[in-house]
Amino acid sequence: MGQTATPSALEISSLTKSYACPDGTTKVVLDDISFSVEPGEFVSIFGPNGCGKTTLLKVVAGLESHDSGRITRGWEVGEDPAAPGVVFQNCAETLLPWSTAAENVAFPLLARGAPRAERLASAKHTVESLGLRFDASQYPYKLSGGQQQSCCIARAMVHTPSFLLLDEPFSALDHEARRRIQKRVLDIWAETRPTVMMVTHDLDEAILLASRFILLEGLPGRIGLDIPVELPYPRGIDLMETPEFYAMRKTILGTIRRDLAT
Repeated sequence: MGQTATPSALEISSLTKSYACPDGTTKVVLDDISFSVEPGEFVSIFGPNGCGKTTLLKVVAGLESHDSGRITRGWEVGEDPAAPGVVFQNCAETLLPWSTAAENVAFPLLARGAPRAERLASAKHTVESLGLRFDASQYPYKLSGGQQQSCCIARAMVHTPSFLLLDEPFSALDHEARRRIQKRVLDIWAETRPTVMMVTHDLDEAILLASRFILLEGLPGRIGLDIPVELPYPRGIDLMETPEFYAMRKTILGTIRRDLAT
């Protein structure tokens, strides 16, 4: 008797997306995007500004519509207000200014109807487990930009989602905090294995964290490279000094240079 195939966490087929311009023309942002993401994968989406990376994440999250093609998610949009966990660029703008940092972190649990004491206890545990350093009793306007972004990261993970959508999640953090939280995110991923789709402009970060690398390039954005990152876990910063890491980096940069030359 054959085994039943495990459903993909995400499947995208021939997806296109465009925007109407003020002059009446149409700007195609994504063109013929096709890939699937398996449960437990950590996928980095890397590419230049303007190639549609953030738009792709918004479409996956159900926050943007698409023009054509098919997208099948492992969850139903609108089914659960707390899923998936999302951190987008300028995420600090989504923090509730009338709520403390702890209440903001706990918000997805409020949407699920959890009691206040349980919500705040979970928020405290998440902040501590990520090694975040901010006063959770403060309101967002009293936090630095990096602390606000840390708050958003914790909010995305407080309900232990099965899918995480991350758009430049560490961009506002200083170097020390960035490396520390990257390590903790990797630890949590290893422990609970959520499916992760992360946009980043940092090539080293893309390779260091992910089990799979997707290069999105051009305008409209198209997939230029889709390869596994065959480097062993657990990973630390010292991995970036190994020949294997440099070889992966060289492969990716070679593809980018060839595409720029054509």
